[in-house]
Amino acid sequence: MANRLQKFIYTVSAESPILIFGGIVWLIKKSTWSNPIVISWKVPLVMLAIVGIIMVIFNISFNYGKKHLQTMRVTGTDISCGDGWIVAYIISYLLPFATFQFESYIKPVLGIIIVMLLVVLTFTDYVTPHPWLYLRRYHFYNLDVEGAASGYHLISRKKLRRPSDVNRVAQVFEFLLLREE
Repeated sequence: MANRLQKFIYTVSAESPILIFGGIVWLIKKSTWSNPIVISWKVPLVMLAIVGIIMVIFNISFNYGKKHLQTMRVTGTDISCGDGWIVAYIISYLLPFATFQFESYIKPVLGIIIVMLLVVLTFTDYVTPHPWLYLRRYHFYNLDVEGAASGYHLISRKKLRRPSDVNRVAQVFEFLLLREE
């Protein structure tokens, strides 16, 4: 099972697309369309570089986990699609655009909320599905396992229809499983 640092990397990288949209908002708000040379590219480029670094670290951590996590045999009792979360992520990516109207106080509030969210998600058993894994064609499922707690999240490249499709998994976090391919 992964440690807290790897869970923090997972959580931060799952929320990193907000920086991309923050950079877009920065370009829109700081540019003058009458004189496009005045556009401030530094902040969006720094945000993009931060996302790139986070994603490299996440990919290293994820690939290491895929190779080194111990697998176990499970018997699924119920499985359902867990990909519906992507709509919530798309809506949350629009959050930086809210700064257009409430510019004076929304930035510190958003910063505090994001830091609190990262801390809480790192130290609890809750796992958010990962949008970058979704782009890499992984799917998320809700899985109930025989003889264990219910409410596992399962990551799989293969589309699953029946609980019997799940035989061997690696436990990434407390309630996050990775299907052995």
